[in-house]
Amino acid sequence: MISNLSSKITIGIDARIFITGIGRVVENLLLSIEKEMGDDISLIVFLRKDGFRAYQPKSDRITKVLADIAPYSFAEQIKLWWIIKKYKVDLMHFTNFNAPLLYPGPFVLTIYDLIHLSYSTFGNSTKNYRYYLFKKFVYRIAIWFLAHRAQKITTISKVSKNEIVKHLKVDPTKIINTSIGFDHVSSTKMDDEIDSNLKGVLDRYDISMPYILYVATMYPHKNHATLLQALSELIQSGVKVQLVFVGKVDELSKKVRTLVFEMGLSDYVVFPNYYISNGYLPDSELKGLYQNATAVISPSYIEGFGIPILEAQWYEKPMLASDIEIFHEVGGQGVIFFDPHNPRDIAQKIKKVLNHEVDLAEYIRKGRENIKRFLWKDVAKNTISVYRSVLGL
Repeated sequence: MISNLSSKITIGIDARIFITGIGRVVENLLLSIEKEMGDDISLIVFLRKDGFRAYQPKSDRITKVLADIAPYSFAEQIKLWWIIKKYKVDLMHFTNFNAPLLYPGPFVLTIYDLIHLSYSTFGNSTKNYRYYLFKKFVYRIAIWFLAHRAQKITTISKVSKNEIVKHLKVDPTKIINTSIGFDHVSSTKMDDEIDSNLKGVLDRYDISMPYILYVATMYPHKNHATLLQALSELIQSGVKVQLVFVGKVDELSKKVRTLVFEMGLSDYVVFPNYYISNGYLPDSELKGLYQNATAVISPSYIEGFGIPILEAQWYEKPMLASDIEIFHEVGGQGVIFFDPHNPRDIAQKIKKVLNHEVDLAEYIRKGRENIKRFLWKDVAKNTISVYRSVLGL
């Protein structure tokens, strides 16, 4: 695709992380910016092979560039810099902290959260503890250095902004909370999301109703052990319920799975991702799991955001979540909160939902209102405003 380079502003966007996790945020941001950018803006989007194939912009003012360089690699520090330089962008947006440390031009940096500074992920990417500690040290140095060199920092919540100020000692006026959008809010009908083969999804994964759905990676701060203790209390008290853990197959999820077996809960906990060859659950099947769930749960000690909260509210499911600041910020009044350190409190709140001892209809109504606050078009407008402010426009 040939870009119209007569535009007054050329923004480079690093979208090398594109398909899953952060990549979905980047993808939605790109699609939204394309709709909201003025005639004076052109984009140069840097992608790896998978993203290059998947991303199909409609505007002739957007140029895709193949930059098949792995995140967090040495080549990222040297080769990526030279690829970007070739396209003479006025401003670069690095959509994650993995960026060339010595990039010489003006840039905006996105920092989603700083959870890795507080919680260990040892065992997920390496079993060599010394190497893990070295990587974490480099991470700390890199993110601090980039945060102080960036002209502006965008983040996804007030909580994350406060954490960045606290840990990285960055001027708060430099940090802009652009939030995250939620795709489904643009739809006016619930019926267009209904899957006609919902029961087939449950049969495929040996899931029985009622069940509580958990959707996220399985890092230690996600607090699976306490949730499993709560489940054990429920089972022992005669409550019949399953937990369905949706999260990619990795060393972290294997540890949680081992804990389930050790606690004697293997008949009550299902890991659908382990039924799939590549370890990733298709979106269509995840939709079915949301639609069949009795409730959705997030027992985390700390988070930078809470996408499962918005997903639950979209599918009109009761949302159970930790009583932490970020979940109040994201979920509003459409969430049933519990103490994440107290398995008995978690068990009691789940039991109340199962027995309809709380006004579930009211929570669901408030949830549907809440998700209207999270629009990708607003995220795009705020991000473009950041670009213009850096360039003095």
